[in-house]
Amino acid sequence: MSHHVIWFHSRPRLIPPPLLPPLLPPLIPPLIPPLLPLTSITTAAIDSTPLLFYDIASGPPVRPYAVNPWKARYALNFTAAPYKAHWVQLPDVAAVRRAVGAPPVRKFSDGSDFYTLPILTDASTTPATIVGDLFDIACYLERRQQQQQQREEGEEKEQEQDQCIPGSLFPAQEIDYTSPHADIAQEREKLFGRMRKALTGLAELFQGPFLRGERATYADMIVGGWLKFYSTTLPEAEWSEMRGWHGGVFGKLYDALEAYAEVK
Repeated sequence: MSHHVIWFHSRPRLIPPPLLPPLLPPLIPPLIPPLLPLTSITTAAIDSTPLLFYDIASGPPVRPYAVNPWKARYALNFTAAPYKAHWVQLPDVAAVRRAVGAPPVRKFSDGSDFYTLPILTDASTTPATIVGDLFDIACYLERRQQQQQQREEGEEKEQEQDQCIPGSLFPAQEIDYTSPHADIAQEREKLFGRMRKALTGLAELFQGPFLRGERATYADMIVGGWLKFYSTTLPEAEWSEMRGWHGGVFGKLYDALEAYAEVK
């Protein structure tokens, strides 16, 4: 089987669909490092063949925890895309990514390749499409949904591409756990406090359970991916505290996104 690999060379571009608002409001940069853009996506007819979504395995039972796959899962469910999950053990990620034909799009600090998930493959296109990174999956799903709508309306046309500007919502934090004088519990408490303060500006942007009120956008899913990670990895008391920050903004978002949190 031949593959259509999406190669990346500059910044990603976002294709707003007619049914959805732009995924990333200009005030909310995505929580990802600068990525590389889609230069082309096949416009072959889209059928009902499920997409294959590669996620990091956990359990049993299955309990997804990784931040970026959760962002992609929200987007898949939000767009009602027909997909199946393919669970990959963490030590096998590099080998699976090579086997699928998805080149690495991250680097370690020494310049070596960093293989990670998610990956999305679409066998309904000719040739098959391989989408190798998070933001590009969102862009691909938007393009796919828009093409589906055009097919249903009996027309298909070229799409304008609006530029997306990647950035970071959360500043890096460092704790010196090696210091013989460091009290880890105190440092953790301080870090938690700094994190709460850092999220003040983001919390103030919410106009309802979602950033834009009653309708979710991909920006909500970016934040939601982190909330899923924290809900799985934090002690229950700390997660409960985080849910209540800033008037319960993040707890309300987490609950509202449960409509798109199905694990397939």
